[in-house]
Amino acid sequence: MRFVPTAALFTSVVLLIAGLALASSERTKTSERADVQLVGTADGIATDVRGRLDRGHQAVLLLAERPAFATLAQRGHGLGLGAVKHVLASIEAIDATVADTASFFLLSGEERVRSVDGVIESRSKLARDASTEPFFEPTLSLAAGAAYESPPYVSTVTDRLVISESTVVRSGEEPIGILRLEVPVSPARSTAADGQVGLVDPRTGTFTTLSGTRHSSAFTRLIGVEADAGVLETDGHRLAYRRLAGGTGASWLIVASVPVASVLTTNIPIGPLLLVAGAVALSLVGMLMRKRARREHALALVLAQEARAEAERRSLTDALTQLFNRRHMVDAISAELSRAGRGGPAPIVLLLDVDHFKRINDIYGHGAGDEVLVEVADRLRSRMRGYDVIGRWGGEEFIVLVPGVGDDETFFQVAEDVRRLIGSVPFTVTGDTTIPVTVSIGAARASESLRTAEAIVDAADRALYAAKRRGRDRTQLFGDLTVEDFVAEEPEALRLARALALSSSARESLPKSNGEQVASIATAIAEQLDLAGSMVMRCRLGSWLRDLGAVSIPDRLLQLVGPADAVDRALIENHVVVGEQIVRSVAGLSEAADAVRHHHERFDGTGYPDRLDGDQIPLEARIVAVAAAYIELVSLVPRFSPSIREAILAHLEADDGARFDPAVVRALADALHTVDAPTASAA
Repeated sequence: MRFVPTAALFTSVVLLIAGLALASSERTKTSERADVQLVGTADGIATDVRGRLDRGHQAVLLLAERPAFATLAQRGHGLGLGAVKHVLASIEAIDATVADTASFFLLSGEERVRSVDGVIESRSKLARDASTEPFFEPTLSLAAGAAYESPPYVSTVTDRLVISESTVVRSGEEPIGILRLEVPVSPARSTAADGQVGLVDPRTGTFTTLSGTRHSSAFTRLIGVEADAGVLETDGHRLAYRRLAGGTGASWLIVASVPVASVLTTNIPIGPLLLVAGAVALSLVGMLMRKRARREHALALVLAQEARAEAERRSLTDALTQLFNRRHMVDAISAELSRAGRGGPAPIVLLLDVDHFKRINDIYGHGAGDEVLVEVADRLRSRMRGYDVIGRWGGEEFIVLVPGVGDDETFFQVAEDVRRLIGSVPFTVTGDTTIPVTVSIGAARASESLRTAEAIVDAADRALYAAKRRGRDRTQLFGDLTVEDFVAEEPEALRLARALALSSSARESLPKSNGEQVASIATAIAEQLDLAGSMVMRCRLGSWLRDLGAVSIPDRLLQLVGPADAVDRALIENHVVVGEQIVRSVAGLSEAADAVRHHHERFDGTGYPDRLDGDQIPLEARIVAVAAAYIELVSLVPRFSPSIREAILAHLEADDGARFDPAVVRALADALHTVDAPTASAA
């Protein structure tokens, strides 16, 4: 029994030594984890801030090229200011993280317009003379196409810490003013509840938090530091720093710091605790062993999950560009379409194709071609917003999903900015070889007719091919495609319609087809009404096929002189139903069936076959009816002239509201007054 206290004391000493060793080890691990967290925070914020500055740099150069500024200079004081305001306010819609404020200054120093978070400030808040501000003179001394990046400062507008990007706006070769963006410098996250994140000037050691508060206590050990990154302890703080490369000349440091934690100590009661220590020694060992086994099991689970996550990432990522692959983009587009269907602006899809990529591979080699694809991917990442989704669609094609773009002007501008971003600066590959690279872009917005990923991508693809057919290095919106674009893609439909119309008119008792002339007029009306390309195609097909059912009318009725009785009239009117049935049964022509059936309806509801009135009559049928009536009247005139055209239009307008849709008749008049070609072809 006498050895029991000794054994208990010995056990307590062993446990105490083990506890101190574990405490020391844990403190070391905690310090290492804190250092890793600090380094990650400093690196993340430096990357975030640098990325914003790079996007701000690109944005200020792209915005300075907008013609609105030249218009303001050419039209004199005050004129064109609205267009400049729209340009500055569009920054919020394009990318809300680029800049808090955007301002345009005249060369005299007068601030003409300022946008704050996308809202134009009133004139009373604008600076009257900014020529003495630090950014003004350095910006004026820049060469064309360059931007000045300022040291960090607290904005007088937003009271936030910012770095400005500014450039000279030119009209031709002449400078007309200065465009400045204030890029916010703010942390993505805090290092700890009691930690700080900020900027340190390595020339003075002055520390400024990212919220804009300046501290008098200096981080003196960072004065003159030469390393780009590091971790050190000073003034009771553990800190990590990362140099923020840029145009300030001071090479400011992003710093994340936390107070050095004190070592906690506990006075352990000697008497009772020594007795208890001996009793719990074996159970403590068992618990430690069990905890270790659990830790190893948890580590194995974490490693397995990370392996699965990495495998999943690789299955969704293009190996060359590290962008998302086709599979993931289809899923992302489907998910965004589903989300937008529950409310909010419809998303858009941009499909990019590198122009003449085969020529790049043939001349510079496939290695250079791969470098071009990687650089295109990098430029897209630098331009697009954090929630935009970018992928490689295949070969030299890229795809971008842009959620929440409002009006069509912004929609087009987003696509144009991407196109200019790729083509503005030549690519450098295989050393010092530079290659001019451009892209063609097809863009489509989700709509009632484009409600699936396959449909919207197909629409963007059609627009892309139209852009390439029109000369490449351009943006083409799907909604702006004309009937010629659709004909270029699907010429078989028109060829089939023309063949059916001509074959039906070969019957001796039927008049020869004038489908070409009617189609020309119908196309002009549809384009004057700014209808979609699919509707233009329906009008054109309907013009050719409108009288296809006339083959069912008996010869005696075609040669009938005088009014027909009720039975014969029913046989005549039934030809549009027969024509509709024929057209609806032919693949590629069925979309024109409504125009064939209803082009003899009257706007007042007295037509046939269904006695529809007003807007109940399909729009394509109303257009074909007006076009056919115009061509029929033109064919009665032996010599066509502008005065005859006006007389025919006056006749149609006198009958509108009864037989014809007044809006369609006005569109015909506008089209004929704007373009003479339809009248010439008709005559």
